[in-house]
Amino acid sequence: MLTMKSLLASLVLVAGLCSLQGCGSGRDTTPTGTVTGKVTLGGQPLSSVIVEFFSSELGAGSMGVTQEDGTYKTDGTLPIGKYAVTVNPQPPEPGQPENKSNQVPKKYISAKTSGLEFEVTGGANVIDIALEK
Repeated sequence: MLTMKSLLASLVLVAGLCSLQGCGSGRDTTPTGTVTGKVTLGGQPLSSVIVEFFSSELGAGSMGVTQEDGTYKTDGTLPIGKYAVTVNPQPPEPGQPENKSNQVPKKYISAKTSGLEFEVTGGANVIDIALEK
């Protein structure tokens, strides 16, 4: 028969183990992926543009800005699923002229017209985006 002291010790042990294991912590275990890639326009790298992934179905999204060589990395993980993608020119810094080298055709600025849709899978995803003039 358990004594009050051993019952209390058992409860403390179970509570401690649950806190270490995340028992009932409500952690989200949805599989996610990261996204990197390269954006080109007419075969040439497109720098200083904003690449946005968004899924209204999943209620999730992430973005990244391309470097000089056209490469980007989104700023977080995304739940696996299908995403609409837009590519937008990055606004110039205050007092700086507009970057003429990142002229994105208007159709890619809106998810309704971009025609860009990609599947994000678990783990690392490399999604290269080739835009046409």
